[in-house]
Amino acid sequence: MTLRGICLLLWGGGLAVVGWLLGWPELSVLGASAVALVILAMLCATGGSRVQVEADVTDFRVVRGEPAALRIGLRSQGRRRRLTRLVEGPAASPKRSLAVPRARRDDVNVIQVPVDTSRRGFHAVGPFAVVRGDPWSVVRQQVGESPEGSVLVRPRTFPVRTGFASVHRQGDSEAMTRRSGDDHFFALRDYVLGDEPRNVHWRSSARSGRLVVKQKVAAAVDGTLLVLDADGTAYPSTEQFGEGFLEERFEEAVEVIASLCRARVADGQRVRLATTARIQPQLGVEPSLAALIDALAVVQPAQPLDCDPISLAALARRSHCSQIVVVTGAPSAELVGAVRRCGSFSPVVVRVAGVPTGAIPGATVLDVRDAKALA
Repeated sequence: MTLRGICLLLWGGGLAVVGWLLGWPELSVLGASAVALVILAMLCATGGSRVQVEADVTDFRVVRGEPAALRIGLRSQGRRRRLTRLVEGPAASPKRSLAVPRARRDDVNVIQVPVDTSRRGFHAVGPFAVVRGDPWSVVRQQVGESPEGSVLVRPRTFPVRTGFASVHRQGDSEAMTRRSGDDHFFALRDYVLGDEPRNVHWRSSARSGRLVVKQKVAAAVDGTLLVLDADGTAYPSTEQFGEGFLEERFEEAVEVIASLCRARVADGQRVRLATTARIQPQLGVEPSLAALIDALAVVQPAQPLDCDPISLAALARRSHCSQIVVVTGAPSAELVGAVRRCGSFSPVVVRVAGVPTGAIPGATVLDVRDAKALA
């Protein structure tokens, strides 16, 4: 019984008693009518079979800004027709309520529930419940429920023109080369003046009668490391009294890096995805495009103290990529310095709707308005 039904029952019963005590039959009849209405509503709404709610919200992914709807199926075995509604959330205070059309027995009612796709990220939906009641909202009975689920709203992606793609592929000629270092054993060679004594292979030197040393090289590098600047202050507002950053400007940067991910994976290249945030610097290490886009769907801007752009060079070395592409707005001085230290990785800085801050020595700088400008 709803709060309205309880109030109507108490009010009607009290009014009937007061009318009987005062000898006022009109009040007694009015109170008895209210009590009779509650009893009639209870007889109409209660009883009947339950409804099976089928809502598949375990793996629901949509694109930001595109219309989408959940398909919810309702199956009832009952014969009687009652006033039925589908509600989301608690039955007493639902987020929204939709009318359920009548269907034949054993038929499945399919209801389209619109999904809000205006904001990127994970959004909880449900639980959905089937509620039966009366036209006066006196009695409410829940006859079916589905578990709570979630919807993942992904960023939009746009085509990348060939000219732009060739710019951030300029380091591919060195993708399969090896650079000298101390990571892996490569071969034995004759000792030359200046070689480290610790690199001498004494067993082979004794066998051959001359000094030979171990030549080591670093692992082969290929692919691209895409880095999103998560510093919220890198996306300033152009308004005089605007906030520190506009949410829409950060969304444009996310769409730009998502479009670059799609273009790079479509070329069959290995892509690593990271941010400058301390909490989650490395988002994706799988070559799967779906995994990369899902990781970008939940990334959020961070405060400057929660970002660490200085470790960009170390992150690039650990990724074993031949090139690094940084997507930002108005980069901070720390980020510019970190990019300059990544000169051996052919860095490319893509500034999205940012205030031009001049050239960055040792890096290619590209200014774009938004992700649509990549096409």
